[in-house]
Amino acid sequence: MRISKLIFLSIFISSIAHSSQGIRTIYIKGKEAAIVHTSPGFSTIVEVPEPIQYFIAGNQEAFKIEFVENRLAIKPLIYSGKTNLYVATQNGFFNLTLLITESDRVDYIVRIEKYLKSPGVIEDMDQVEEGNTSLKTEVTPEKKQGDIILKIESFLESEKISHLYFTLSNKGKKTYEVIPQKIILLTNYKKTRDTLKKITPSQKNEILILRITIPRNTLSSNEILKGRIDFAKIKREFPMTLSVPFKNSKSISITF
Repeated sequence: MRISKLIFLSIFISSIAHSSQGIRTIYIKGKEAAIVHTSPGFSTIVEVPEPIQYFIAGNQEAFKIEFVENRLAIKPLIYSGKTNLYVATQNGFFNLTLLITESDRVDYIVRIEKYLKSPGVIEDMDQVEEGNTSLKTEVTPEKKQGDIILKIESFLESEKISHLYFTLSNKGKKTYEVIPQKIILLTNYKKTRDTLKKITPSQKNEILILRITIPRNTLSSNEILKGRIDFAKIKREFPMTLSVPFKNSKSISITF
């Protein structure tokens, strides 16, 4: 059901007021379904990248679902259960699985992003063809900070874009939440004519990131997340620093 922007805005503001512990970004690939946690008495907002045309819920009696533009407001009407939700947009569709959970697991805001390929992106390391890309990182540096280990797996150059592959490992019992939109890449040197000059940390140059791809933004105990950063093509001729921030925790940085 489509609702007015004014009504939806009031729901959205209410969700933002509680979103400090219940906001997630989910990157989905192809036809896979994103899992959304709902709870009785709460409205969950789901944002998709494009304006919504219509939706189809598997169990229409179990959930009240309304939408405006690219946002859905979802509220369960029963105390347990689940259903699927098909969301059609202007240029495609999204599959969601709606779960009714306890209030301490409810999602206040869920942002859905598509896992998209960029020109030259290598999806499988075994498919790298000689001449198309080149492996620039001969070592695999890693940095440990508390329970988290950040490891650089490889650096690749394609025709127009550079790609950095990394992993995050959690050796502790606590669950951490990555903040993908605040991941940054910095250069430690700048080129002066034909020489490289080292610069101080305050002078570091931020590299233009085009896309960050991770399967999810939660890192559970004994779990490994594989990530990829696509950024404006840059030759691997000087040291770089990758910084990955976590919600309610310090960032972890590595220079390679």
